[in-house]
Amino acid sequence: MAAALHRLLAAAIVLLSLQAAQGVEKKRLFPAIFVFGDSLADNGNNNFFLTLARADMPPNGIDFPSGPTGRFCNGKTIIDVLCDFVALPYPPPSLAPTTTGPIILTGVNYASAAGGILASSGRNYIDNMPLLKQLQHFNVTLDAIRKQLGVANATKHVSDSMFAIVIGSNDYINNYYINSTTRSQQFYGKRTFASLLAKTWMKQTLYSMGARKFVVSGLGPLGCIPSELSRRNSTGECVESVNHMVTRYNLALRKSIKRMNSKLRGAKLIYTDAYRALLEIIHAPSSFGFENVNSGCCGAGKFNAQLPCYPLISTVCKHRSSYVFWDAFHPTEAVNVLLGAKFFNGSQSYARPINIQRLASV
Repeated sequence: MAAALHRLLAAAIVLLSLQAAQGVEKKRLFPAIFVFGDSLADNGNNNFFLTLARADMPPNGIDFPSGPTGRFCNGKTIIDVLCDFVALPYPPPSLAPTTTGPIILTGVNYASAAGGILASSGRNYIDNMPLLKQLQHFNVTLDAIRKQLGVANATKHVSDSMFAIVIGSNDYINNYYINSTTRSQQFYGKRTFASLLAKTWMKQTLYSMGARKFVVSGLGPLGCIPSELSRRNSTGECVESVNHMVTRYNLALRKSIKRMNSKLRGAKLIYTDAYRALLEIIHAPSSFGFENVNSGCCGAGKFNAQLPCYPLISTVCKHRSSYVFWDAFHPTEAVNVLLGAKFFNGSQSYARPINIQRLASV
């Protein structure tokens, strides 16, 4: 069953690639995509910061057509894959000086590596844009869209667009679990911290700015990433205490989304279950065509996770499509392709209450 699913998903991506290569015009399912998040979605914003969280150098981007761009991946991020499915160009990073004029009408990416829901998250990497700053940058974009389209047309344009939010991992791995920097563990228990994140997330103002169609990602199984396996001296098995923390947050997030769907008139928020989708691959890798589930393809040290994916200091695996993780934290393009397909047209096991394909038609 899983092997058959893998073949179907792979065939779908091959079809998308062939259509792109042959110039086949696909109908755009949304007029634009606006992206908020962290390094899972960042495609170059951190290139413009003084920060340790940068990916604008090889081996990053080794399989991406234009090479290293700031994506923390060997190739396409989950956002890139979703853009392929909805027939939208990849949104440019908001901080790039060229992100201006008509280009913003098909979307902008505000995601920032090391950024979190809380402003205190990721400070160990020096600088980043937390969620609040990302929202402030979108407000500037919104003014620019209104000037180009007029208020009425801009309102419809934004309300029909897709808003993707992929954030929260750094609030754990670069905040709660490094309490010497943030002291979060001293003030919050595991349950109250999860609640704090969900409540803070709910205060984001995109709805009041006109957004109506949201794709909100839950956190993946952070206890399974090479960074946590290395840091906690694991033998290779997922760290269950970390995964339990993640499931608490994901539950609080799902409840928040359900409340917002019932209270916000005209809004439709969907939850994409990255935790379940990725854990299925980790538990049965061969069924999905993978061989290595606990080491980064790029890095050095135990689980290739003790040094970052930087030139000269890193080794890179030869068969990248057989690895679940690209580096200490991020999935490979092969995993992003599988997850993107599940979120786009999969069942409620992966996207609920509806998938992205159906979201485009409501």
